[in-house]
Amino acid sequence: MNYISEDIFPKNYKHLDVENKIIKEWDKENLYSNFNPDSKKKIFSVDTPPPTASGYLHIGHVFSYSHQDFIVRFRRMRGEEIFYPMGWDDNGLPTERRVQDYFNVKCDPEEKSVQNILDKIKENGKNSSALKVSRKNFIELCHIVTTEDEKVFKELFMKIALSVDWNHEYTTIQDLPRELAQKSFIDLYEKGFVYNTDNPSLWDPEFQTAVAQAEIEDREMPGAFHDIRFQTDSNESFVISTTRPELLAACVGVAAHPDDKRFKHLIGKNAITPLFGVKVPVFGSELVDMEKGTGILMVCTFGDNVDVQWWQENNLDTRIIVNKYGRLNEVSFGSNEWESKNPEEANNFYSRIAGKTLKQAKQKYNQENYQICFNQVFTSNFIRRANEHLQACIDYKKIWFASRTASNESFFNRTSSIRLPYPKKLIFIVISASRFTGFLDGFLEKFAPLGKFLPPGTEPNLPKRSFINSLSESTTFPSE
Repeated sequence: MNYISEDIFPKNYKHLDVENKIIKEWDKENLYSNFNPDSKKKIFSVDTPPPTASGYLHIGHVFSYSHQDFIVRFRRMRGEEIFYPMGWDDNGLPTERRVQDYFNVKCDPEEKSVQNILDKIKENGKNSSALKVSRKNFIELCHIVTTEDEKVFKELFMKIALSVDWNHEYTTIQDLPRELAQKSFIDLYEKGFVYNTDNPSLWDPEFQTAVAQAEIEDREMPGAFHDIRFQTDSNESFVISTTRPELLAACVGVAAHPDDKRFKHLIGKNAITPLFGVKVPVFGSELVDMEKGTGILMVCTFGDNVDVQWWQENNLDTRIIVNKYGRLNEVSFGSNEWESKNPEEANNFYSRIAGKTLKQAKQKYNQENYQICFNQVFTSNFIRRANEHLQACIDYKKIWFASRTASNESFFNRTSSIRLPYPKKLIFIVISASRFTGFLDGFLEKFAPLGKFLPPGTEPNLPKRSFINSLSESTTFPSE
């Protein structure tokens, strides 16, 4: 018996060299690029979902496209005629964003087109403000970027041995795909499948267009729970904790878990929103997390997808306060759909944030120390918890945290990692932020004896009226 000699095998397998050799052979022989639409064989057609050519291919692409290639190869071995095109989705917001960032440009339809747009971009420089370019020049830049991105994508797909017919490669930015998409839309319209309706959607205030969920990237952002006391129409009260206090004017309901004994008796009643005096229903939902915040929460139009679901299921009112530019609308409480128990007071409060962005509105609430006290608001529950710790080790009326000196301010920053909003004022600090709540137990016990910063007789009194809690208990600590 003759054996194959080991000498014919290389000592080191160089996979890149082997891959390149095979790819060149496939390309030379036109191995999979021979689809015949007139063939008498059974045609197996693959509707390939084109990947977005403005990001990065990852293992998920390899995994999903390998699945369809397995099926294609099986069908090919059965003797069927295979139509297996490959496209690139480069006609959308991800491409626009990539082009903006790559060239430091911004599309402006009012701008005139120029012949040498790349030279113009070089003159502007990367560190300058974004160069305004015409729509024609912007599309030109889109073609430049996507062409290079698609080369990289195609190279990877060829390396993983997808048996694609590259003679039928296409991009969604080409004229033919755009024409087909428009004809398809017209066809749906003529068949009565296209209609207008008012529904919440994801919106980009910069591009001024709706955005698909697949184009959204979720990021964790620092936040804080803000305690807000509501009153019911039966003169009861409860506190909700929210990370979105700026949406209080858009509140259309209050949700509690039907099995929560603390709030079960409120379900079916109406609550009155603080500041704006709007009557909203209290309803039960098993989607409420009883352990999060205070266990009862406000529903706004719209804070998140759950708000949308509750709005639809409970037929809640619609109060849109954010416009398409990402700023708070001008609204008039007391008018139709904006009923209020005290329209004058509601409009006065709302005027302070009207026209601002959501971030600015939240900052506005936190800046007005004398009335608008979202972060430094005393609740009876917080006072009770603080007292339980302090009574065991020190008389609470002597515990004052203030930033009268630089050393005091640095002490507080070092201890709680929360920057004092008013470093030049004498203030009693109580933070209702979620990051502080879990830290409260050890913090008070450990640092309470060190907190005696102010001279006797100079302890400040708390605000008697909170901006968000006109019905809350006023709390005053006595002087020595």
